[in-house]
Amino acid sequence: MNYYRFKRGKLKEFVCKAVSFSGSERKLKEKTKISLGNIYYYKKEKLNISQEKLDKILDLLNLKFMDIQQDIQKIFSSNWGQKKGARKAYELKLKNGTFEKNLKKMNKVSSKLKKEWHKKMKRDFPRKYYQLQYSYFKKVGGYKFKTQCGKKVRNLLEREIADYFDSKKIEYYYEPLVIANGNPYFPDFKIGNIIIEATMWKGNMKIEKLMKKYIDFTEEGYTFIVIVSDNVKKYYINRGFEVITNIQSIQILTKGFKR
Repeated sequence: MNYYRFKRGKLKEFVCKAVSFSGSERKLKEKTKISLGNIYYYKKEKLNISQEKLDKILDLLNLKFMDIQQDIQKIFSSNWGQKKGARKAYELKLKNGTFEKNLKKMNKVSSKLKKEWHKKMKRDFPRKYYQLQYSYFKKVGGYKFKTQCGKKVRNLLEREIADYFDSKKIEYYYEPLVIANGNPYFPDFKIGNIIIEATMWKGNMKIEKLMKKYIDFTEEGYTFIVIVSDNVKKYYINRGFEVITNIQSIQILTKGFKR
C-alpha cells in the first residue's frame, strides 16, 4: 500500500473540504471510518495519508485520483528497503545466539558501522532489537518509586495505578513492547487490548506524542486511555482519546482481566 505526501497546504485543504462536506469531523469519521486522530494529523499535515484512506475520502467527495494528482508531492511504498538476503543472514545470527553479543560489540566499533548495523536490525528484526535496546535503557532509567508489591515505576501516578490494579487483582503488564502500526512502543500499562498511558506533564510536546500513539494503537484495534492528574486534565481533554482522572472508573473496562 502506498502513502502520499501532499504539497504544502494541499492535504489540509483536501481534508477540510471532506469535513465541510460531511458536516463535522465526527461525521467524517463515521462515513469513512478514519479515526479522529488521523483527521487531526492530516489537517496539521504531520502525517502522510495512506492509499486506503485517500480512496475513502475521494469516494466521499465523488472525486478520482487524477483530480488531486497534481497536488501530490511524493509517493512512498510501505515495504521499501527490505532485502531478503540480509534477513536470512540475521535470522542465522539469532539462531546462533550471537545477536546480543553483536549488539554489545557495536558499541566499540566505528560510528559509521554502528549506524549501519542498528539500521539493519531495526528494519529486519524490530521486536528483538527494541527489546534489547529497551532492556539497556531500563537499567539506567528513572524508576524512583516502588509499588506495594515491590515493582519499580517512574512516578507517583504510575505507582497509584499499579497499586490499584494489584489491590483489585487485575492482570496487567507494565511497559511491555507493543508493535502498533509498524512502530515500537512501551506503553505504561497494558491490560488485554487496553492501552493505558499515565502522565503528569503539561505542554504540547507530550500531547503530540500521545496523539501519535493514539493513532497507531487504535489502528491496531486497541482501546487507548490516558490517565492524568487533576491539575493537568485541561491540557488533554478534547484530543480524541479518552482522558480520566478517577482511576476507579477504569474498573468496568478491566472487568474480566483478573488473575
